[in-house]
Amino acid sequence: MPYDEDLAEPLTEPDTPNATKFYGYDASAQYDTKNRLDGSGSVSDHYSRLAAYNTGVRNGKWGDNELLREQDNLALFDAIASQLELTNYQHSRGRQAFLELDLSELSSPGSIDATLCAVMVAAVVAREDGRMYHPSRDENTNDGLFVALLSNLDYSEHLLHSCFGKVLNRVHL
Repeated sequence: MPYDEDLAEPLTEPDTPNATKFYGYDASAQYDTKNRLDGSGSVSDHYSRLAAYNTGVRNGKWGDNELLREQDNLALFDAIASQLELTNYQHSRGRQAFLELDLSELSSPGSIDATLCAVMVAAVVAREDGRMYHPSRDENTNDGLFVALLSNLDYSEHLLHSCFGKVLNRVHL
């Protein structure tokens, strides 16, 4: 195969952003979790810090705030998808749609937040498979899991309509 100067050299570029995976809590089961021999803290904290360096989330004292926010938002969507019992397909589609969504366009302080956007993305994704939720529909005709979750979150009707409309216009499946 001829060498293409437009492509990265295979030996200098990693094939994945995180080639090694390890978790600090794995070490705590086998070792003394109170202190490391070098006195730098617990074994779990040490390996959690190394994992953060390895994934690019942390670099010494600094963190990649954009990557941290993305991870937090995806963890939020995962939790909501679990509560709404989305299928694996719905979950992966919704996760990708939520990741592509610019939350700063939708949100404003004290009103639309990432949690509400995640629920509405899940509602849009679930529609493809016949699970219906819309803020204007009667509670009896809406999916019960969505109704229960949103009643616990206590958003106003106006906010539900506003967020659903914004998400529906921006999520393209």
